[in-house]
Amino acid sequence: MQTTKLVFIISLLFSALLLSAVNAQAVSEEARRHMARGQAAVEMAKSPEDYEQAIKEFQQAARLAPNWPDPYYNLGLVQEKAGKLREAITSLNRYLQLAPGAPDAAKVNEQIDKLEYKVEQVLSVSDIIDVLVLFSNKELWEKVGGESFQDKISNLPLLNVKIIIQ
Repeated sequence: MQTTKLVFIISLLFSALLLSAVNAQAVSEEARRHMARGQAAVEMAKSPEDYEQAIKEFQQAARLAPNWPDPYYNLGLVQEKAGKLREAITSLNRYLQLAPGAPDAAKVNEQIDKLEYKVEQVLSVSDIIDVLVLFSNKELWEKVGGESFQDKISNLPLLNVKIIIQ
């Protein structure tokens, strides 16, 4: 866990250094301040919920410097850590729009592909509602399943389903 976090922090700092040189004159001190605060929040984070403050800081940096790619890259990485996969995809795509020739463009595209796959594997809110409705309607369950409700329930394995509400 510590090694993964260290690699994550180093990649954030490395990308910030690379892209800052390109955009040095176009970025306000206030935007840079929010970037630094976001990076500090990432360093302090211990759980997915802890990344929320970093997300806010990177979003503010992006609002202040909308053509600066760095906040979008960092925002995408942190949104992924916080479980906000769809938002992470949007942020990383914006990063690539602003920095199409970035040295890490291929790696970022690969990360987007992975995130898209993860999103496809997660139940949506409407999927969850459909399942809950099915479980709550005994007659419908028995009609669809062909077994008695009680038999069907007793034969279900425990499910480990990750739910992300977006």
